[in-house]
Amino acid sequence: MDVTPLEETSRLAVAHCPGLLISTSARPSNRTITRPHLARILRALVVRPFGTQPLGKYSVGVAKGSGTSHDRGRRYINASPPAVAPEESFRRSVDIRLEPPCVPKQNLVFLKTHKTASSTILNILYRYGEAHNLTFALPYYDHLGYPQRFKAEYVKHFTKTHRGTFNILCNHMRFYHPEVKKVVPNDTFYFSIVRDPVWLAESSFAYYRFHSPAFSHAKSLDEFVAFPERHYRGLEPNNHYARNVMWFDFGHDNNMEDVPGYVDAVLAQLDRIFDLVLVAEYFDESLILLKEALCWDLEDVAYFKLNTRSNDSVLPLSASSVERLRAWNHLDWRLYRHYNASLWRRISSYGAQRMESDVARLKALSHRLASRCLKSSFPGRVWDPGFMPHSSGKAKIQGYVLKVNLSNDDLELCQRMVLPEKQYLTYLQRKQLISRVTDTKHGGEGGEGRREMVPKMAAAP
Repeated sequence: MDVTPLEETSRLAVAHCPGLLISTSARPSNRTITRPHLARILRALVVRPFGTQPLGKYSVGVAKGSGTSHDRGRRYINASPPAVAPEESFRRSVDIRLEPPCVPKQNLVFLKTHKTASSTILNILYRYGEAHNLTFALPYYDHLGYPQRFKAEYVKHFTKTHRGTFNILCNHMRFYHPEVKKVVPNDTFYFSIVRDPVWLAESSFAYYRFHSPAFSHAKSLDEFVAFPERHYRGLEPNNHYARNVMWFDFGHDNNMEDVPGYVDAVLAQLDRIFDLVLVAEYFDESLILLKEALCWDLEDVAYFKLNTRSNDSVLPLSASSVERLRAWNHLDWRLYRHYNASLWRRISSYGAQRMESDVARLKALSHRLASRCLKSSFPGRVWDPGFMPHSSGKAKIQGYVLKVNLSNDDLELCQRMVLPEKQYLTYLQRKQLISRVTDTKHGGEGGEGRREMVPKMAAAP
């Protein structure tokens, strides 16, 4: 293989690492490393020569004694504290070797469960998919046939000739795997999110207060949960919001009793389908695990909290109500405990210190973006109808006001980060329609389409 002329940094690396080849190839072989990636490695070594330093997508294992450090295709540099001068120790003991790079996953199914911080995940997926010109499996209106079990025909523009051609399926649906498989490719990554059913019920009561008959018959959540059988009729429309709504969203009978073996069988089935289930109470940790599983960058999962309620609409619950809600939503409680335990096993495998560091980096990034974009980092009342979140029941849903005089690039990013899900969905539906019309006129398929600006937000009052 031809070796490129070496710059000063390259000469330094080769002097310390005999046999290292420098290649300009965009796809490094098992024995070569491209010069831009070498520069990143050297910077990491200069800044932090001993310990663990994340470097990005191409994977580098550096020997420490007889072992190497690898982590699912991610790059880390490990070295023992030197007994001699750092340069001599590095020359003697460090062996850089390459592994195939991890490839970002772009075929995704996100089961968007209700009242679980799923709107924030949806915004992340919308932004990522739009930035990478991916095709969304969008609904005709605002959901994919919910509360009916999902059917492929609920996806706009789905036909038998379009089987498996959509990249991202992420809007509200009641999960049904046989039909979902018709829409997305075979290598699709499946994930979802769960929340403690106690606080999910509190949020649902506020949001679906007048939508679910079971809730509307009660003056308060405490009253409802004290004697739920007085208010709840299992087959009455929209009453699934009042009991085991996550279990329902995952496609199962929310009124089922916990007969021996039933829940365990369902959870085992879900484990075979879903690659990862996030937990709302550990949102940042969940996003770090998601980023790692998808081989995405940290910037891809930066976020502002969306669809949040004002503090004065969040009601306190008595200890007795908490216990009753867990008993009433026993299927959701089993589901939550299962995936909460799964999440913490994953965090343990990821490494507590590494997780703490990455969560801090994510929070710092989101804080920098808030300083760059927002008039106030705290959500509040929004008056611009183009950016006003949808509210329901007694829930007062808040949004964000952007700073004035943002640059065009900042405006494009910041608007998308605060755009409520209904408005973002309408925008994507229109954009994909324009792309399809353009493709048809040119006799092509899957064109990138024209990137549009979302509607401008009114200046802060």
